[in-house]
Amino acid sequence: MKLKEISLNLFLILFSIYTPLFIFCLFEYYRPNNFGRIKFQRIISEDISQKIEAINSNLSPTYYPSEQLNLRNAPKNYPIGSIPLTKSYLCNEGYGLIKYKTDRFGLRNLNSKWADILEKSNIFLIGDSFVHGHCVKEYSTFSSNIQRKTNINTLNLGSGGNSPYEYMAIMKSIVQPILEKSKKNNIVALIFYANDRNFKKDNKREALLNEINPIFKFSSGNIVVKDSYISNINNLVKNNYPNTKKEMISEIKNDLFKKTSIYQISTLVYFRSSIKSILKSTKSKNTNQISTSEKTIYMLSEVCDKNCIPLVVFIPSKEPNSKESLYRKDLNEITKRLNISFINGESVIESDNRRDYAPKGGHFSISGYKKLSELIVENIYLKTN
Repeated sequence: MKLKEISLNLFLILFSIYTPLFIFCLFEYYRPNNFGRIKFQRIISEDISQKIEAINSNLSPTYYPSEQLNLRNAPKNYPIGSIPLTKSYLCNEGYGLIKYKTDRFGLRNLNSKWADILEKSNIFLIGDSFVHGHCVKEYSTFSSNIQRKTNINTLNLGSGGNSPYEYMAIMKSIVQPILEKSKKNNIVALIFYANDRNFKKDNKREALLNEINPIFKFSSGNIVVKDSYISNINNLVKNNYPNTKKEMISEIKNDLFKKTSIYQISTLVYFRSSIKSILKSTKSKNTNQISTSEKTIYMLSEVCDKNCIPLVVFIPSKEPNSKESLYRKDLNEITKRLNISFINGESVIESDNRRDYAPKGGHFSISGYKKLSELIVENIYLKTN
């Protein structure tokens, strides 16, 4: 009888603890602006079938540099993009699965944009998934919007998940060698997203960055990517990612149950995420959140010292907070110190305006990309006229 009473009391205690947490997660899950719920529902109802269709049509996933850097087998060279000259798929946030062919660097450009690069003025856009163009068609990306408005060759040097370290790697391995030989005027826009403030010192990235060299050579003025770089990227993907269609499709379907509402609510995902966030915030309270970003802006100033206009752009998050505001102010102060124009995306992007964001995701909508592109173009005109 005693055992039965103890078991019943224990059950009541656990139930009384679990119930309010369950209710909290229930409300969090169905909160109107819960992008996690929108994302998982989209994955289940749309993404899986669209990606399977893409794979069966011989398209490859996009292999992000940030993912490659986190592999157990570290890359020999600092990765800049996905597999070069490959038909790839990107993402879907309400406009359908985005498909494109990578350029000679594995980036999202028409390969022809690199032709005669020294004979024309260029705008280089460096950044993360927003610069990459998640998840809109080519016409709506920053690079396409800006090129249409300025009629200047505009190159997309962004990849999803990029951090300030990847920004520096791109400057050192691609942008700087071009600027050193170019006799035309160029513009380099370094585009930070709010979450770049979270990126701390990374020894693996530091080591690769210190050893980085240009990943291409000039041949009769034309850019030719080095065979060693292409070989390393191909081998890295071959040895670390699914290769067959069956393996790729299996990976897409992996952990599907964890994306369902039953799992998200019943296992208290949102409560556990809140606790992790609080602990992470407490742990990093006294750390310098600007050092890596500051180093990146200083490199921009050095790389873009002649025949070149540097710009720094800040993209706000959809859920801004005090730390983000402090980060934005710090970026602004650094650019003032170095006499670099600072473009604050908060002046045109409204965090509470759903029209600025994709129908089923956290990146910009077509109109959101257009609004920020126009702000960047306005600043380019101010600097060039």
